[in-house]
Amino acid sequence: MVSYNKEYLVGKPVCEKEEILTGDDYCIHKRELLRVELNKKGEKIASIIMMNPSKADSDQSDTTVNKIIEMFHQLPQGQMGEDIIYLNILNILPIYNSKSSDLLSDFERIIELKSENFMTEILDNNMSMIESKIRESEYIILAWGMPKQFTLPLYYTQVAKVLQMLDKSDEIYVLKAKHPTGDIEVLTKDYLNPPHPSRCEISGLVKVMLQSHFRIK
Repeated sequence: MVSYNKEYLVGKPVCEKEEILTGDDYCIHKRELLRVELNKKGEKIASIIMMNPSKADSDQSDTTVNKIIEMFHQLPQGQMGEDIIYLNILNILPIYNSKSSDLLSDFERIIELKSENFMTEILDNNMSMIESKIRESEYIILAWGMPKQFTLPLYYTQVAKVLQMLDKSDEIYVLKAKHPTGDIEVLTKDYLNPPHPSRCEISGLVKVMLQSHFRIK
């Protein structure tokens, strides 16, 4: 189990987590929100929107969430985002799974054992949570990356919904990412997509603009 670094946090993270399905060899949960308070000076709220939850909840963390917390806690004075004290960690897809390549099987199991409408409700409720947290945030950070072996039409339908919420926002950011090759990225080279923090080093924020037809510049 990956633990939180308690020196970086005030109190216990707040997690909106719920069991969806359980069976003899599986247990599927969703998380709409993980909220942490950083142990530092500041007053701003940031919402960071990633792909899907891995393991982090109120009692345990994961490597990606710890990486995000550490970066924001350690930002030097004068650097963009150094005044952030509250982090809302949100996701395009709310289903827990450490491997995005297994997400599709979770979706199909939920639809098969529950219903298509049930799955739609899960996604719609997640979008409502994202919208409510975006409204309270001074920083909105896009960090969803690309899933593996997942239906991209569904994924980018959800991405488009988020981008529509940001149509009038001027405070949109992505992570400054450094890859093992040494390359620095703001948007991924292949898809011009916000990079996900799990696959790179992150060292700060870069402000971007949302242009027409969902173009991030």
